[in-house]
Amino acid sequence: MRAAMIAIAVAMSAAPAWAQEAPDGAAFATGALGATVEQKIRVGGLTRDGVREVIAQILADGVNATERDLLVEMADGKAFTLTIQSLGADSNRAITVPELSDDAVMIAKLIATPPNLHQLWCVGGLPTEQFVELSRISPSTYQRMYTFVGNQLDDAWKQSSLINAFSPYASSLGCEWKAMETLPADVAMRTAAHDLLTAGIAFGIEKAKGEGKPPPQDFLFAWATNEDARARFVNGQP
Repeated sequence: MRAAMIAIAVAMSAAPAWAQEAPDGAAFATGALGATVEQKIRVGGLTRDGVREVIAQILADGVNATERDLLVEMADGKAFTLTIQSLGADSNRAITVPELSDDAVMIAKLIATPPNLHQLWCVGGLPTEQFVELSRISPSTYQRMYTFVGNQLDDAWKQSSLINAFSPYASSLGCEWKAMETLPADVAMRTAAHDLLTAGIAFGIEKAKGEGKPPPQDFLFAWATNEDARARFVNGQP
């Protein structure tokens, strides 16, 4: 898990050199990863959920050279040849991975050419969709994302006081809530978004406590985290 966290943190802070490699229409996969891709192809191709599952496997134990190539090909979106490598060279086989849909390509690009998270924060529409999708890829990306949310809120909390009516904190939380309200009417995605925001709020609270400082008071965030607010948000209700 620690290796995966380091890998994803580096990936999200700056695009790695391999992200600039040009696709060549071919990639390799071994073992369980190859089996996963093949199974997804067999039932209709690499969908958004399928790409997410493949990337989760890649990140689970660090990214090697062949896995980087596979990420690059998926992010390109065009059909490519995948050679599935088994223990014996004679049992290697090649399959064609069909062209990926735009939303599946988006997921691959989030890792192959990672965005600057600050440019996604509090920006509605596609940037917020990308922000939430990053948290859905794997446990390591989920942790990375709620930590980012918590740090954003903690930075705002450090600027807040009774004198300014806690405006920096309220504004930071409020703007991200409004951005998340622009998400598509997809219950799974909106559930993930609310879970991410709630986990980020909790992380910020614990961070303040860990630094020996008073944490944000309940009234500043309870309007977003209570069960009624969650139900309305998940179902796209005002």
